[in-house]
Amino acid sequence: MQPEWVMAKVRFLSGALLSVMLLSVFPMLVSGSDISAAANNTRVTMLDCAGLPCVTVQITAGHSVKLLFDSGDAVSVLDTRRAKALHLPLVPYRSRTGQLVPGVFLAQVSGVRLGSIVLPPTRFAVMDLAQNGSPPCDGMLSYVALMDRTV
Repeated sequence: MQPEWVMAKVRFLSGALLSVMLLSVFPMLVSGSDISAAANNTRVTMLDCAGLPCVTVQITAGHSVKLLFDSGDAVSVLDTRRAKALHLPLVPYRSRTGQLVPGVFLAQVSGVRLGSIVLPPTRFAVMDLAQNGSPPCDGMLSYVALMDRTV
């Protein structure tokens, strides 16, 4: 058994390491070249999606979706039912070999907002997330949509 001061130091370092990792993996709220946005102190409420970090994102005028942060994928994902309910234009997805992939579509969405920050046009892979055992969310927001932004 470790002395209490060792465990306290481990807890402190773990918390500090997690903060540094989150800042480096999710640099999202303010563009590096747009310092004036930092003065706005945009707040984004983090949600809990079965123990994973989610946020509410405005995807079309008056409509929002709950998206999981995905630091390991270059493409954001949206559930098929939610994309159809939002009337997003869906294009069948083709693999690198040109074959249609059944049940998978692409949607390009402009004007996606995280708090008061407008994200660049975001490409979503659209698929049935319930079939894939996804956490309770409408999709995932990839690191690409959050690149070159700071918290």
